[in-house]
Amino acid sequence: MSSDLTDVQGEYDWVDALGNFFASPPADVPPEVLEAFAVIQNHGQVLPPRLFYEVVEQSSIAISITDNQANILYVNRAFQNLTGYCSDELWGENESILSYKGTPKTIYRELWTSILSGKSWNGMLVNKRKDGSRYLAEVTVAPVSCARTEAHYFLGMHRDVTALHNLKNKVHNQKELIESVVDHAPMAIALLDMEGKVVLDNRAYKTLMADLGGREPAELILQSANSIISEDFKTACAKGYSFEHQEVRLFQGSGREARWFSCSANWIKEFDLRAESYFDSDRQSGLLVVANEITRQKREQEQARINAVQALMMEQSATLNMQETLSGAIFQMQGPLNMIEAAAEMLKRQEPAQAHLCNTLKQALDAGHQAVETLRASIPGEVSEATGPVNINDVVRDVLNVMAARLLAEGVVVDCRPTESLPFITGQAGKLRALVKYLLDNAIDALREPGNWQREFMIITKNNNDERIELWVQDMGPGLATELRFKAFEPFFSNWNSRRGHSGMGLTMAQQIAVEYGGEVEVDTEYSNGCRIKVSIPVDGGQQ
Repeated sequence: MSSDLTDVQGEYDWVDALGNFFASPPADVPPEVLEAFAVIQNHGQVLPPRLFYEVVEQSSIAISITDNQANILYVNRAFQNLTGYCSDELWGENESILSYKGTPKTIYRELWTSILSGKSWNGMLVNKRKDGSRYLAEVTVAPVSCARTEAHYFLGMHRDVTALHNLKNKVHNQKELIESVVDHAPMAIALLDMEGKVVLDNRAYKTLMADLGGREPAELILQSANSIISEDFKTACAKGYSFEHQEVRLFQGSGREARWFSCSANWIKEFDLRAESYFDSDRQSGLLVVANEITRQKREQEQARINAVQALMMEQSATLNMQETLSGAIFQMQGPLNMIEAAAEMLKRQEPAQAHLCNTLKQALDAGHQAVETLRASIPGEVSEATGPVNINDVVRDVLNVMAARLLAEGVVVDCRPTESLPFITGQAGKLRALVKYLLDNAIDALREPGNWQREFMIITKNNNDERIELWVQDMGPGLATELRFKAFEPFFSNWNSRRGHSGMGLTMAQQIAVEYGGEVEVDTEYSNGCRIKVSIPVDGGQQ
């Protein structure tokens, strides 16, 4: 093609057709293609041939003009650079010189059907360069005509989108890989938007939500963690509130066992894709919540802890039983010693001549007191234990776990009704467990009374204005007469026929522990369906 379009204007009728095409392009030509030629339109007037030629030559889009048989009449510089052919090599050649067998024949049939019917076509073709290398081309082919000669031509415009295609597929592959990894991850994962709504989750999260009866796990986790819910999500995001490896217990309901999760929540930022945000450094945020189930580990830890508690309680029980036995022996010996001492004093005043007898009684009395002191010195001390915050619900649960075998053997049903939120008591967990165990042993003994067929007792915990913790143990045994409400706490008293070797010191020891913590134990005389014992202990454990 001549470099001087002015001299050959009459010879190349397609130049006029091409100019008219760009001046008023069909509506189905892709706008992104026409943007490169926006300068061609000059307020509705076709540019002069020389300027028109320069615009087409310098365009970054590969442009070709063919006759109605697709034989090449013209290519611009971008076309030559892209394909590796020079214009002389392409003159008269068919556009099929660029075709590569990787493009399905149906695509070409669709192309020709469209342009022969007078419509433009846009699509993807796999082309090959002069050196045989392949590239993915985004192609637009449009029919153009010259009104003066009624000649028909085809305008071809294409660009290499191989890099864009590779990038798109790479992003897609990475997205598929990440989604596959996330979806098959064993932990529950959810991404929350700024409004706290879940916008992305995985399969484990959906399964957990189904197990929770449709409740949103992320919401329950944040409520339990109590780390960021005190403020709205935007404020929390601005301050960067997050947490790591927080243990959370989720209740499934319907009598199903609670499950434990190690949870983390971290704020992540993503770029805003809007054009107006190009110069804005702020990025949108979301909260990534990850929950890894640790129920099995918690059960193992809990079982190990219960075993340790059971060993400690057995040690404490042995100590307390020995204390109870020795204290009982001392108590029982003290009575006769007191009588001997009184008899000696009477004999001394009434029969001065019986000095020998008085000395004998005094020796016996001294020996008795020495034996009592020996027994008192033999009473073992308490098992050493640190003082700290204790939750009475945990104490009750521990005691029930330790006593599970006995309860099962006795056929006793326990109805436990704890108050969910209880303040902590300052004290020693071991002593409080001993207190609860004394009360439960008493309840079981009551249920074992002859003629009693109802083997059930109830345990209730209450919060009395955050100042005192109340523990109620009520059984369905024969009950306790009103006149015995105070006597029940005396040493060696037992109202039950089946004592099973108990010395009757259980309630006495329970009261002693309660008093030590500034509390009290009392029998509810208004309860008529058995026996109900109430324990009340101040939150500070009597540490004023």
